[in-house]
Amino acid sequence: MRLLLFTTLLLLAQFANAQTFTKTQVVDGIPWSIAFDFADDGRIFSTKKGAWAPQAVCAEIRVHDVTGNDLGVFYNLSDSVHASGEYGLLGITLDPNFSQNHFLYCFYTYSTDPANGGDIHFRVQRFTESNNVGTQPIILLDLDVQDTLTRIHVGRNIHFRPS
Repeated sequence: MRLLLFTTLLLLAQFANAQTFTKTQVVDGIPWSIAFDFADDGRIFSTKKGAWAPQAVCAEIRVHDVTGNDLGVFYNLSDSVHASGEYGLLGITLDPNFSQNHFLYCFYTYSTDPANGGDIHFRVQRFTESNNVGTQPIILLDLDVQDTLTRIHVGRNIHFRPS
């Protein structure tokens, strides 16, 4: 009985101290947006997963100012991303030292032959930001995973752990 009373009091205390959150839309009009990250200066980098239709993938990283205004395409990966099912441009993160090195990393699925069901690969790619544009793309990981996946529940992301 004491345990039940203690648990009830503990839960009541938790609810009494609960914070209220306000939902605020910052960026609008990005279909298939999956992931985003914030730079120290307030810019927002976001991904478009890539809606798939044969020869019609639109997978890109976009950049927005602190108020959500679109500053344009950071990098277009439409020629690299395989976006059928739940595949696509799924993750993005800024380097912990982004303000110094300007590195942005993304995670996406790639196919050697998307029209004919080619091998699926997971890729991690790094870009160097220069005036809101991705430059110097480098593929850091290219992992063939074709035999281990279906096209559903492929949710992946990429982050740095706190230091």
